[in-house]
Amino acid sequence: MQLSALQLVRTPVVYSNFDFPLTFPIMKSTTNIYFAKNNQTRFVKHGYSWQLFFFGPIAFLMRGQWPLALLCAVFLYATFFVVGLAILLVLDPAEDWVAQTWAILIACGLVGHFGNRISARSYVKNGWVPVDTFPADWNIPQLIAPKPADTKLG
Repeated sequence: MQLSALQLVRTPVVYSNFDFPLTFPIMKSTTNIYFAKNNQTRFVKHGYSWQLFFFGPIAFLMRGQWPLALLCAVFLYATFFVVGLAILLVLDPAEDWVAQTWAILIACGLVGHFGNRISARSYVKNGWVPVDTFPADWNIPQLIAPKPADTKLG
C-alpha cells in the first residue's frame, strides 16, 4: 500500500508514550466565577493568578480594588522583610541578592496563590452577587441556594 503525500503530512508523529500537548500537574483548568451588580458583570478566575504574581498591587488597582492594592503592597513589603531576614539568618548565603531573590519570589508566589480568592471575597462584601457557586476549596459561604436534587423518595 502506497501513501499519498497528503496522507504522509497528516500522519501524526509519535515522539514518546505521552500525548501532546503535555499538561503539568500544578496547572488546573481555570474556570471563571462571574459576579453581577447593577447590570455589570465581572469575573474572577479559579486558580493561580500570574497577573498578581508579576504585577501585585497594580493588578488590584486595575480591577478597581483600592483597599486590596494597599493591603497587597503592605503584605509584599512585610513578607519580603520577614522572609529575607529569615533566609539571611538561617541559611547565611554568600551573597545578599540570593536572599532578596528568594524573598521576592516567595512573597509574589503567595500573592498569586491567594489573590483571586481575596478578590472574590471582596466582590461579595461589596454587594456583587455570584452568578454560580464558588469552588469548595475557597471557603466562601454560598449565597445561592443549592438546586434541589432530582431524587424521589419511596
